[in-house]
Order: sequence, then structure tokens, then C-alpha cells
Amino acid sequence: MEVNDETLALDVIREVGPKGSFLSHKHTAKWFRQEIFIPKLFNRKSVEEWIKAGKKDVSAVAREKAIKIFKRASSCPLSKEIKQEIKEIIEESKRCLKEHSSTKRS
Repeated sequence: MEVNDETLALDVIREVGPKGSFLSHKHTAKWFRQEIFIPKLFNRKSVEEWIKAGKKDVSAVAREKAIKIFKRASSCPLSKEIKQEIKEIIEESKRCLKEHSSTKRS
């Protein structure tokens, strides 16, 4: 999703106002197809199609997706160098957090 002055459309928000309609504005017509978001976890099917597909709620879909991601990630283990770099980043973050919290108390 692109975020800039054009896509934020603050001028359009001011123009349309709280009781206006964005649906009929030229800006909406220009951008809505480019910025449409189709969720991957929520089901957009009819109730009948959802039932035929097993009636999975969003938690079940999310769990299945997480398992797929985990399995895919497990098949590509990180190198020792990358693991070490991650450990160093974590340790540095801990030091910074500790320093920040100690200066806040002073």
C-alpha cells in the first residue's frame, strides 16, 4: 500500500467533510482498485460455500497458515553467521532498553 500526499488525500477528506460521500469522489475512483485489500485469513465466501469448505473460523485458518509458514521456514535453516547476527542485535537491543529504562528513573 503506497502512502504519500496523493494517497492520503487529506485535501479530499477536508473537501468531502464528515457528512459527505467519498464513493462519488474522483479520487476514490482513481485509487480504489490500486489500493484494495483482500484479506488472506477472513472468508469472503457465502455461508453455503464456507460450510462446504469446512466452516473454519479465523483462528483455524490463522493456525493452518502459521503451520505452513513454520514448515517452510524450518526447511531453510539459518546459517551460523545469521544466527550470530540475530543474537548480537537482540543483545544490543537489551542493552539499549536497559540504558533507556535506567535513565528514565533518574
